[in-house]
Amino acid sequence: MKYFVDANIFLRYLTNDIPEQAEAVALLFQQAADGELKLVTNAMVMAELVWVMELAYKLPRQIIQELDSGVFG
Repeated sequence: MKYFVDANIFLRYLTNDIPEQAEAVALLFQQAADGELKLVTNAMVMAELVWVMELAYKLPRQIIQELDSGVFG
C-alpha cells in the first residue's frame, strides 16, 4: 500500500514536540524501510517543511539541513 506523507508527519518526527506522534511516525518510517508499505511525498511538502521549521520553529538553515539529511539521507 502507498501513503502520501505531508509536512506535519515530518515535523512530528523531526521536532519530537509531541512524543507519542513522533513514535508513531518512527514506526511508520520503519515499516517503510522494511518494505511493508511505501511512502511518497513531493517537493511542495519539502518546501513547506523547511518554511515551517524556519519561521515557526526558528531553526537556522544549517540545523534544518542536518535534520533533513538524517531523515532523507
